[in-house]
Amino acid sequence: MQSDSVTFDLGFYTEQCRHNDGEGMAPEPTTLSIDSSQGQGEGFANPWDVSETLAHVGTGSWGTVDRSGQGPNSYKQGFYFAPEFDGTAYTVADIQDISYWLYEPTALGGVDIYLNIYTRAESDGNDAGWYDSRLQALPSESNGGTPNFTPGEWNEFSTASGASNTLTWSDTGRSGNFNQPLPTLDDVQSGPVDWSTYGANASFTHDYRDEEVFALSLQTGSQSGVDLEAYIDDVTVTLTSGETLRLDLEP
Repeated sequence: MQSDSVTFDLGFYTEQCRHNDGEGMAPEPTTLSIDSSQGQGEGFANPWDVSETLAHVGTGSWGTVDRSGQGPNSYKQGFYFAPEFDGTAYTVADIQDISYWLYEPTALGGVDIYLNIYTRAESDGNDAGWYDSRLQALPSESNGGTPNFTPGEWNEFSTASGASNTLTWSDTGRSGNFNQPLPTLDDVQSGPVDWSTYGANASFTHDYRDEEVFALSLQTGSQSGVDLEAYIDDVTVTLTSGETLRLDLEP
């Protein structure tokens, strides 16, 4: 009828065309301050330092402490995050992507701020301690050992294949020395990993897909005599269900 009417709300947002992957708006980040348990680095030797000028999102970032004059294993830093989503457990197979942004004034080193996936201990005799598996990805080993890293800028490291820096993995919770090229997360999620193909003395095969994620962690190495100045920010975890956690690390 001519007298009928309808009302609705219409919203708009804008995107730039250049450097746009078509995925739409990024989720709003959850702010973690240095005063949080994550910022204090519970379970590690030191809390994070902060920058109030360097930031990929927000107004600051977390960084490494001054290591000068400190002894062995005294400056280990790290934090745990994303043990579950909205109270729901998830497995290694449920991970779509994990990414974080790294800033360093100089070139990447062999030991850096790196990503770990810890899976929950299953008491099946195959555990490596308080966790079942520990998968570790070093920035310097991304892209088969040839990372695209620009000192003095924010660089993204991601588990996604085809990313600017695709992280690759070692099972450091067990044994063996691993050689490049290491498996990507896609490789780990495609079936059992035969580690003998990645290292002469890593003679074991393991299937990680159905293991429940106990926690994710970003942390530094604990070697003495390593001078590392590095900052991290804008950490994002996305599950295959579409659920996403984005962390803004603030002073």
